[in-house]
Amino acid sequence: NFQQRNHNLKGFTTLKMNDRILASKLVEDFLSGKIDFKQFAMDFPEDENDSDLSELFDLIEHKPKVGGLFGESKSDSNRRMERINELIATLKT
Repeated sequence: NFQQRNHNLKGFTTLKMNDRILASKLVEDFLSGKIDFKQFAMDFPEDENDSDLSELFDLIEHKPKVGGLFGESKSDSNRRMERINELIATLKT
């Protein structure tokens, strides 16, 4: 019984890692214009217990335009992209 639970845990961990790798790939594809936001959102893995996945999706979903009356500043945009890149790197490891 312990071996089966341990095996199931390994499968869960592998699935979670695959979700994280998929998420990083989807973000890269979205940012490069290979996929649109609708495709990105539909394919992005959901795991409310994974704070990195949640944060990354939130950063992409709520990204304001840069400049203008209601847009974010260039420096805020740069910080947002730095954080997105950090999360992508984290998800790939």
